[in-house]
Amino acid sequence: EGFENLLDCIAVILIIIGIKYKKEKLINIIIISLMTFTGGSILLNSIGSLFYGPEPISNVIIIVVIALLSIFLNVYMRILKNFVGKKNRNSSLIASAIDSKVNIILSFSIILGALLSNLGTSLGIPFFHYFDPIIAIFVCFLIFKEVFEIIRDLITSNEEEIEFEKFQMKYERNFREYITKWILTVYSDNINLEFT
Repeated sequence: EGFENLLDCIAVILIIIGIKYKKEKLINIIIISLMTFTGGSILLNSIGSLFYGPEPISNVIIIVVIALLSIFLNVYMRILKNFVGKKNRNSSLIASAIDSKVNIILSFSIILGALLSNLGTSLGIPFFHYFDPIIAIFVCFLIFKEVFEIIRDLITSNEEEIEFEKFQMKYERNFREYITKWILTVYSDNINLEFT
């Protein structure tokens, strides 16, 4: 997870450079490569854990706290990248937003795997330690699915043809309506006070 977040920091720097020098397609390829590398390394480690027997996870509280912090930060970054990417019609920011979604799923899987491993240690059931690599393998397939979808979108369209509206997040459906109601409520109270 920590290595994945380091790769995300590198990707953000590359996105900035790519936007400045109009090299979004190259940056998309780099982001896809980083996502593929992450998925592949997780897959290899997970398969190794299954064959050689997974070890119990220690420091579960620290792992859960760090993973929750990662979820919070990645949710914020996903919303920001998706919004700015759609507004500026920038496919590299959209690809990075999808990568942030993968990081959120990865963090949830880390929490689930750590808790199940800890439960197995507490109950004396060693089989529970296998849940962590099994969940990680499932996450790898989700990562590869996202990579495939990004590649498909890049191949089937150029930057002008990408349907940026299809990258709408669930919160966006009602976000504008809530903001509009809130603004009208705040200003209607102020208007009433001024006229009374």
